[in-house]
Amino acid sequence: MLLTEEQRRQVERLELTEWQHGLLLQVRELGRSVIGPAAKRVDRDGDYPREAIEALKRSGLTALAVPQAAGGFGAGFRGDVLALPLVLMEIASWCSSASQVLALHNSGVQYIHALGTRLRQTFSSRRYGKARCSAASAARIGPTARAPDCAAR
Repeated sequence: MLLTEEQRRQVERLELTEWQHGLLLQVRELGRSVIGPAAKRVDRDGDYPREAIEALKRSGLTALAVPQAAGGFGAGFRGDVLALPLVLMEIASWCSSASQVLALHNSGVQYIHALGTRLRQTFSSRRYGKARCSAASAARIGPTARAPDCAAR
């Protein structure tokens, strides 16, 4: 069984804890102040959601799926099962591109912490947790010898 009875009940009734509700309000404010205003340009120009990802990074939300013991929020399939989808849905209501970037980032982080070695988990927590976001680095990726036409904008 993946979910405890308490987690299953919470998911079925969508009962938010105080922490989840506070997190959702924090993300909503970030959407209102940063993510939403930049989304129109991101969609219009087909651009990378740089401002949104930087704001998520500054807020610490790139550590959403990092276990609490490693300095993260402890959301995802090995912790608070509702927090990650709630945050992603709220971000998607402002900018689907930013939500997808954060979803992909946290998917990788979850697997590293579930299946990775202790060294890899420590490295991941430091690199992709509080201070950095792997997806934000993609904004600086440019053409290579193998893919001269490839560049994130």
